[in-house]
Amino acid sequence: MDMIVLEEKAVPAPTLFVEKRDGRRVIFDVDKIDKALHKAAEKVMDVTPLVEKRLSTLVERIVDEIHSRFPQGVKIYEIQNIVEHELLEAKEYALAEEYITYRTQRDFERSKATDINFSIHKLLNKDQAVVNENANKDSDVFNTQRDLTAGIVGKSIGLQMLPKHVANAHQKGDIHY
Repeated sequence: MDMIVLEEKAVPAPTLFVEKRDGRRVIFDVDKIDKALHKAAEKVMDVTPLVEKRLSTLVERIVDEIHSRFPQGVKIYEIQNIVEHELLEAKEYALAEEYITYRTQRDFERSKATDINFSIHKLLNKDQAVVNENANKDSDVFNTQRDLTAGIVGKSIGLQMLPKHVANAHQKGDIHY
């Protein structure tokens, strides 16, 4: 009886898509995880060749976990949760803390953009970015404050009414509405 030996061939992994917060689907980019971990590492330690190796190993473990748990596609928050979990599993506590702090800060910044109360609070506290919107107007005059308030409310509500991907593009400066 003759046996046939088949050659093993590497089969490329299917393309993995990531669902962004605004609903867009983009191709998974491992470099984003690598860059995020390197940024966090640079803030809490000297990035030596040994640290580079540890980071590479972490990135590989993270990517393997993502592919095994979410072969059809993954949401951005699921990726972030896996990154945090792998950092804690590897006992990289300082790195995990920095990563979580950065992530939390970014989430906070995103939510402030559409928060009317936060924007009005900035106006009442005479935040320079708000009151100096038009240098030709005195921001202490009632009419100017009324106009600035209307603009803040209009922008916040407008951002909430837009589709998430359009509001996101506007906030990043990719488009202007």
